[in-house]
Amino acid sequence: MTDIRIELDNVSLAFPLLGLREQAKRTVKRALTLGVGGSIRESNGKHGKASILALDQVTLKVARGERLALTGHNGAGKSTLLRVIAGIYSPTSGAVICRGSVAALLNPAAGMQKYATGYENIWIRGTLQGMSKDEIENSIADIENFTELGEYLNLPIEKYSSGMRLRLAFAIATAQRPEIVLIDEWINAGDQRFRAKARERLQGFIGTSGALVLATHSEKVIRTFCQKIVRVDHGRVQWVKPVAGKEAQWD
Repeated sequence: MTDIRIELDNVSLAFPLLGLREQAKRTVKRALTLGVGGSIRESNGKHGKASILALDQVTLKVARGERLALTGHNGAGKSTLLRVIAGIYSPTSGAVICRGSVAALLNPAAGMQKYATGYENIWIRGTLQGMSKDEIENSIADIENFTELGEYLNLPIEKYSSGMRLRLAFAIATAQRPEIVLIDEWINAGDQRFRAKARERLQGFIGTSGALVLATHSEKVIRTFCQKIVRVDHGRVQWVKPVAGKEAQWD
């Protein structure tokens, strides 16, 4: 059995501000001061580069069976932290260990090809998610049933409405059975009927996983899915609290 776990040890991530004039740099600094994102790190000397410190010395552990919610204002670093765990971003410093197969529900449009049909996109996205040929083939009937797209699956997805594309992307993303699930706030998108259907599917998807890290502003989502709350602010972990007892502060 896989030793499922996530460990971040003193992880920092800096994005260089290349080619910005001083006025633009001041604008970015002001935006960040107002809570839009991480902190500006000034250049150090003639050859140094200014950068945005998106994550700052983050240490975090998630063991098998744990369900964590990441909270914080927009731009606090929640999505960046998920992308570091998923391996999309490599940290500037520190170490990341992620043991177990990962499903990252971060961007429903990622990997979707607008000129490919719905069925072709099932194969494209499924392959990008690391699913085997047999796993993709066995998931098609389930995806057909969930999306209710019928003959539209034979058409290029450029012919779809945004809601139809979302349904297809969500169905593909949740067709696998990973050991670690990473989810961003986008799961709340779509009309009321889709959200209810998606939430039921998501509960089964999360229930079979070994660990969950979910970024959200919703107290209801936290109480439904999570055991612990991790507060992120300007790229740093401020505190970790249990959900049980309902005494946690949400803002």
